[in-house]
Amino acid sequence: MEYLILSGLSMERKRGKNTSSGETRYKKITEIIRTRKPDLLLCAGDTLDRKALYRLAEDKNVKAGRTTIVLETEGAKDKKETSKAVKSKSQSKQDLMLIQPNGNLRKLGEQTLVNSRALRLSGERSEKRQDLRAQLEQRSFEIAGKKVLCLICGEINFFKYRRADKTVSFFDPDNFPDIQSAFEDADIILNPTHDRMAERGEMLKTKRAYLSRRIEKRERYFMSVSNWDSEKRTLDGRKTYRQAANGDSLHEVYQSSNPLSAIDWLYNEDDKMIYSTFKANF
Repeated sequence: MEYLILSGLSMERKRGKNTSSGETRYKKITEIIRTRKPDLLLCAGDTLDRKALYRLAEDKNVKAGRTTIVLETEGAKDKKETSKAVKSKSQSKQDLMLIQPNGNLRKLGEQTLVNSRALRLSGERSEKRQDLRAQLEQRSFEIAGKKVLCLICGEINFFKYRRADKTVSFFDPDNFPDIQSAFEDADIILNPTHDRMAERGEMLKTKRAYLSRRIEKRERYFMSVSNWDSEKRTLDGRKTYRQAANGDSLHEVYQSSNPLSAIDWLYNEDDKMIYSTFKANF
């Protein structure tokens, strides 16, 4: 039986900002690639700034290794990617990026949906789905012949949960069958997030189980990796609350609708980072 080693990396945040330095994060990624050698390393949102991203793609450990890296850029686009005409508009835009073992670097996409509220607003329903549709092709890649597709943070809300019967489905599959088909064709679905998502009972776990469900006897996987915010602001910005570094929902993998136990889970108190490893059998 063939298998892939899937690893996750996340970190502490305070009020939406990473507490560890960019250099600390960079060194942790290269250490994992050099010593752990996973097939895939999925990093939670806001991983590295663009200067560090380009440096990582050229790192000798990356080019000599076997690891495919998925991470999100931190902060604004740099000058060589953003013209003055659109600079102000793009200041907060972050990109999900793919670094392949040969150092090849390419964009996977940018977040199209924060929460499900936009899907209920008549003016934004179709627009949000169109945005995702436009990125579908670039969101996918392969590892060892397995198809991988990415959701970015709150985009899991493109899938709706019905409390009455505890089932999940894609919003508007009749008008967007290509989106639903793309996720059903994927062997592995990745969902990095900026911090811990609200669990709201069984809703989040049910969505993750649905996205990993077995189709035509194929073993399928869903992997989510989240940072945690120790001073998370409430929506109105008036108060803060603490997201804990514990809890299995920070790094979670589902295999054919069943939660998969990590074979390795390390929390570093000094740099406030969590590293996990899962074995995906196919």
